[in-house]
Amino acid sequence: MRLSRLRTFGVAVASVVAATVLLTALPASALTDNEGYDVSYPQCAGPNSPRTISLGAVGATTIVGVDGGKLFKTNPCLVELLKWAKAGPIQLYANTGNPGPTVYNPNGSVAAQISSWPIPSRDRNNANRPKPCTDRAPDSVNCAYDYGYKGAKASYAHAVAAFRAAGISYAPNAVNWWLDLESANTWRGHDAEYPEPRRTGLAQANLDVRNRASMLGAHDYLVNVAKVKQLGFYSSPNEWAMIMNTTTLFADHPYWYPIGWATSTEALDACATPRNVTGSGAPVMVQYIANNRDINQRCFPPSSVTYIGGTSVVHKMPLRLTASVTGGNSQPLHGVRVYFTLNGKTYSAVTNSLGVASVRLTSPSLVGNYPVTASLHTNNYAGSSSSSAVDVQ
Repeated sequence: MRLSRLRTFGVAVASVVAATVLLTALPASALTDNEGYDVSYPQCAGPNSPRTISLGAVGATTIVGVDGGKLFKTNPCLVELLKWAKAGPIQLYANTGNPGPTVYNPNGSVAAQISSWPIPSRDRNNANRPKPCTDRAPDSVNCAYDYGYKGAKASYAHAVAAFRAAGISYAPNAVNWWLDLESANTWRGHDAEYPEPRRTGLAQANLDVRNRASMLGAHDYLVNVAKVKQLGFYSSPNEWAMIMNTTTLFADHPYWYPIGWATSTEALDACATPRNVTGSGAPVMVQYIANNRDINQRCFPPSSVTYIGGTSVVHKMPLRLTASVTGGNSQPLHGVRVYFTLNGKTYSAVTNSLGVASVRLTSPSLVGNYPVTASLHTNNYAGSSSSSAVDVQ
């Protein structure tokens, strides 16, 4: 995610990924009240060191990488980073990827077998294979899903152990998590370091299906099993469009994207521009680089919801609950999930291209005045709600 290979990502400046620059201590005044750092293995004192370099003061929130740059590779100084970061609010991010069961050389010869690939001959733990994944079909979509699932499971277990060692009293699922998507993390057909030879017989579209399956597996473990507080995604717009093939499968989740070397003001300006990452509208954070530090500017307000649905209806008749969602630039946001609460029940719908979400239901059977609330409570960065009442006659 941090500071190494510079690419152009369809934004005004070059973006940055996968850090290799060692950061120096900065005074607390370097950050505004709505900014914080993200740190990971590049801030270790050495490649295998449990110690960190001097990090300075924490900011409004610190995002800590639990992995060592790729799936199943540990961050050697995670405990020390957490000891430093726990002085303020903590968030976590995990690496993602999909190398496939075999890595090839440019000439098409086999470079390596992926030992962590979840086929039974390499992994006898059935809990790592929630979808059928066999040695007979190791390059299946199911196996790719299981690889992402198993990777997120390993990242979460690493975080659990590190939280305990760092003396943090709460569990890692009590904080926000981010899944980090970059081509350098080995995605089928998108990492120049591991080219996909034609002889695999899989077109890029088939490889991208597997890439999305791996990301879905990671998502499902953290959301459904670990039950983390909030899951979001980090990626550049171009890399997300390329590797995830512009899917909106994860449009219910917030995103955070990089703009490279910039100022705090430029980062705030970038907050107002929706990018093609997850399809969820405007970002909730923007990452920029200043003084060799990765700084994250929180975007306020990322979104707001307004109830615009029916307020009067005959009992036991069709009723439509409707809300509109806009971003900080007052533009409609698509792909955002809105929750409606009426008469003790909750319904949900995703906003369309006009920023409108709507659910159709049958009105209560008893006459009366019923409070109704539309909210964005799944995204705690964009906490917003709007209340009204429905008069049932």
